[in-house]
Formats: sequence, structure tokens, C-alpha cells
Amino acid sequence: MLRFETIEGPIDDGRLQQVCELYGAHVDSRYRDLPFVRTVFNDNPAGRSYHVFALDGDRAVGCYAIIPFTVVRQQGSRRELVRAGKAEALFLDPSYRSARGPDRMLPGLQLMTLGHTFARQHGLELLFSLPDREVGQILRATGFKILPAPLDHRHFLLNPGSLRQLRGGRATLAAGRALGAVQRGLDALAGVLRRTQVEPGAPKRFPTLAGDNGWSVDVSEDTLRWWRAFGYVEVLTVDGDPGRSVMFTRGREAGNSEILDWTLAGSGALESAAVLHRIIEIARRDGTLTVSFANDTAPRPLQRAATLLGFVRRKIERTIYVSSKDPFFHDPARLRFNWLFSI
Repeated sequence: MLRFETIEGPIDDGRLQQVCELYGAHVDSRYRDLPFVRTVFNDNPAGRSYHVFALDGDRAVGCYAIIPFTVVRQQGSRRELVRAGKAEALFLDPSYRSARGPDRMLPGLQLMTLGHTFARQHGLELLFSLPDREVGQILRATGFKILPAPLDHRHFLLNPGSLRQLRGGRATLAAGRALGAVQRGLDALAGVLRRTQVEPGAPKRFPTLAGDNGWSVDVSEDTLRWWRAFGYVEVLTVDGDPGRSVMFTRGREAGNSEILDWTLAGSGALESAAVLHRIIEIARRDGTLTVSFANDTAPRPLQRAATLLGFVRRKIERTIYVSSKDPFFHDPARLRFNWLFSI
């Protein structure tokens, strides 16, 4: 019979390796790398992760984790930091998915229920997840609420043929590939027209992404250091000036790279286009499918540079599952979603 073990991090390399062999080997290839897993779970400045392992004897056959996040809640002039947790690294060996745990509960459900309870016992009252539909149904059954997470973005298409949204028909795919070809040409031109020193650096300020009367992931010096340590967020400065910087997520392979902050006061269109070119260059090297930014909140210099490079506006919608005793976090109008909700 399966047994379940809850562990408050930091966890040792033996347990981390089990995550590599379960979740990393079968779901997300980044988690095959032990240093990556160690950084994600054990070096998080927001606190210790909370883990559940399903064991058959001494062999781990399932895992689940809640990773602490700091969320910022903005209501008028009041700014509050909230301890939250993101559900991550769920995997159960397929041969055990119909087995029964000690209380006859299906083991997948037991992994998740134990993980949520364990995290809440340690003060993480706000939990969120970005699951597939099957896991989302389980989350709903355990009390999570579904929130639509609309993204009104302008996009640069790096690999149109791999975009699921463009594979609905030949005409749509052909149009996407044609647009991608035009964007590549404009980007190449931007790379030669203006020679601007754009290199990794430290920002002078950190963006507040919650907006007015909303909530989002908090950005601080400590969290930025953590994201950069496992390659998820990058900051570029122009001519070495921390007051002239951009911040963006590094899109994992087949993912999206989002520009989160653009602080380039005084930059002309060509210089801004050169900075965009550098971001696109990094995203292409990462194997990312698109580069995007929020259309409504982007500063005008970024908008102008994006027009020069042929960025197009597309509205998409993700779904996030949220659990909290506070109804503020269940109101879709309060959510300010971005790719920092994912790692």
C-alpha cells in the first residue's frame, strides 16, 4: 500500500533527485537538472517549499510541491505583501494512479490534498496553480476557483509553425508564417541600423505589477536574484546605466517571453528597436516561440519600437486556479496576470 510523506524544505539532494526522476523525466525537462531543482526549491527567498512524496516501500512514485511566492495586493494607496504558494511538480507513476491510499482516496488526489493542507498549516493561505484541464478538475473538487487570465499583448512570432493557435487551418498557418518572415526581416534591419550597448545588469527600480486595486506577483531584489539564478528572468541595461533598463521573462523552450518593465527614458525609436532586437535574440536562442508585452500598460517608446519591428496584437486567455479565504483573490477583475505566475 502506498504511503505519503510531507516534508518542509529545504530537502536534501536525494529527495531532489527523486523530483528529477519523476517530474523532470516525464513532464518538464528543466527539472531533470539537479542544480535547477535545488535552486527552485531550496534557494527561494520567499521561504521553504512544502513537499509531498508518494512512496511504495522506499521508492518514490509520486511528488507534489507548493512553492512560496510573495504576492502584492494593491488597494488604493494601501500596499500589502501576502504569503502565497504556487502548486508545482505534480507527477504520479501511471501504474499507481488507480491505486488507493491509506484512507482509500485516489493517490493523485491525496498528493494534492496533503500538499495544500500542509502549506496552509505553515501560513500560505493563498494558493494558485496553472494546471492542465484534468488536474484543474481535481483542484475544483478541492475548493479552488477558476479565474480567467486574459492577456492583451503585442507579439513577435519566432516560430509560427509551432504555435498551437495558428494550427487551426492552412490559411491561418500560412498567414502566421508570412508574418513571421516579415518580422524577421525587420528585426534583422534593427540589428544593423543602431549599435547600442545592451548587456545584463542590475535595475535601478522594480516594477509594481498589481496596478490599482489588483494583485500580482511581487518583484524585489531578492526575487529577481532567485529568478535569474535559474534563468527565468533577465535584466538588460543600456550603456551600463541601471536607470535605463528592461526586464523580461526568459521563455523556456516552446514558451513565451514577456517584457515586464521598460525604463528607457529619452531613448529614440532606433535605440529602442535595438533593445527589442537584443531581447528577441535571447528569446530565439532559448527556443522561445514568441516575445510579447501587455498592450495597455506599455510605455510609448516600447509601442513605437514594436511597431517598427512588426509586433502584432493578439488577445489570448489563460486559466488560473486560486484558493483563498479572502474573496478579493477570487475576483477576476482584481487579477493582474503575467508570466511571473509561472516558472
